Amino acid sequence: MATAIRLCSKPRKLQRSPFSLLCVAVICSHGLWQVSSWYAHKGSVRALASGQALVINQRADSFTDTEETSVFDAISDKFSGACGGLVLFIFGFPVLWANEMRVVRMAQLFLRAESIAKTVNSEKVEKNNEACLVHTRGTAATTETLEDSKFGLRATNSVKLRRHIEMYQWVEKSHTRERDKPGGGKEKITTYTYEKEWSPMACRTEHSTTHVNPKLPLKGTVQQVSSVTLDAFKIPQELISKMTAWQPCTSECKTFTASDVPCLREAGLNGKYIQSGADRGFSPQIGDLRIFFDRVPCGPVTALAVQHNDTFVPMKQWMNVRAGHVASSSTAPDKNLGRSGTDALLDDPEAGDENLTSLSAPSTCCGLLCFCCKCFNRLVHTREEIFEIQEAKRTRGEIFHVVKNKESIVQLLIRFAGYMMLIIGLNLMFSFVPALFRIVPYLGVYVEYFGQYVAYFSAVVIGWLLGAITTTLAWFAARPVKSTLVLLCLGLIAAAPYLIRQYMPLQS
Repeated sequence: MATAIRLCSKPRKLQRSPFSLLCVAVICSHGLWQVSSWYAHKGSVRALASGQALVINQRADSFTDTEETSVFDAISDKFSGACGGLVLFIFGFPVLWANEMRVVRMAQLFLRAESIAKTVNSEKVEKNNEACLVHTRGTAATTETLEDSKFGLRATNSVKLRRHIEMYQWVEKSHTRERDKPGGGKEKITTYTYEKEWSPMACRTEHSTTHVNPKLPLKGTVQQVSSVTLDAFKIPQELISKMTAWQPCTSECKTFTASDVPCLREAGLNGKYIQSGADRGFSPQIGDLRIFFDRVPCGPVTALAVQHNDTFVPMKQWMNVRAGHVASSSTAPDKNLGRSGTDALLDDPEAGDENLTSLSAPSTCCGLLCFCCKCFNRLVHTREEIFEIQEAKRTRGEIFHVVKNKESIVQLLIRFAGYMMLIIGLNLMFSFVPALFRIVPYLGVYVEYFGQYVAYFSAVVIGWLLGAITTTLAWFAARPVKSTLVLLCLGLIAAAPYLIRQYMPLQS
């Protein structure tokens, strides 16, 4: 009898254990959550199946799509993101490093350019200014006429003519929200909405069979003349493409002869647009078009570039300055820099750029990494030149100020991209660790939720610090003389208290 009592007392002791009670509570709550969520999901499916037609009738311009993923799919997605984050993190360093080198190279280019730039008369081409950086002001002109025959538009004395096409159509918009499941998986609920809007491109409505858009019958066009003069000079195509002083010219359309487009047969002028539906008061319907024209007229311009014959070429960063003229690094200082000495250099300014040399295909993993770094380096060092045109008459100081501001914006954007590559890469990698806790029932979702905030905060702090260190090291590498002076000054400041105590003892 005593033996039986002792045998029965052991289970009672186990049941009273706090750890065992906690385990039983977690298992029971997890089971209840699974059952309740299953019934809720089953009930929502039944409700959707029974009331789907009613919902569509109430709001035919939206519907919801639900996709369920398991816990292993969620972890797999985070792992893929971590791999992509590692790539971003690695290549964020060469972007920041190359950008700091660009800052130094462009500062040197501006210094050389300001020392040799001269203001010349645009009404006469002086041979003595060959291979010189010139600043000239004048009036742009062209004898060509740009024409859009469909709408009877002729643009004279204009550099560019552009046609904008917009169609009234269904635009599909989606909003996705995720909901955690008890087992660690996720439920993605995507709501698609359809709105009628004017859009310049053909919008695809892949998730609906009732919101179908017609094909875009016309396309937008951009025409550019082949010859523009700046008084006695010829403006090259690259500078012509930089002229962007657009002005509307839709009202200059005389006739609408687009009879091959049915929706334009009843078109008319509606404000700044040529719009279909003039017979119904321009009330838009799906498939209606509206057209808008603008052009870049000729007028006063200012150019800053290297004179070559009667046209202009860019002053590249790698070009040296010899006796007030640009020259390649191989040109001797005492060589005659007349026409024979600069034709080969200025006819093809890209030939001497070391950043545009061909890259050999990689054969190893290290070679692939170096190849990618060189590609990023080439991308960052693109357009290191002075080749500017402004559609207004500006002084030499004003146009240099404009060029420097544009370059500062480019450098700022590249630096921002490098920092974001580091921060986003670290965030993607750190986010993988909290995602592993999703396999823990019930509590894993909450651990991941708070872990994502920790990962984001850590990525911002560590990414910013690594970016600042990289930029600082690149600054020291690009400016060795200044770096040495700065380090000496910092060393003296740090050693000043010790030196004062050693050589200037305190007096009582």
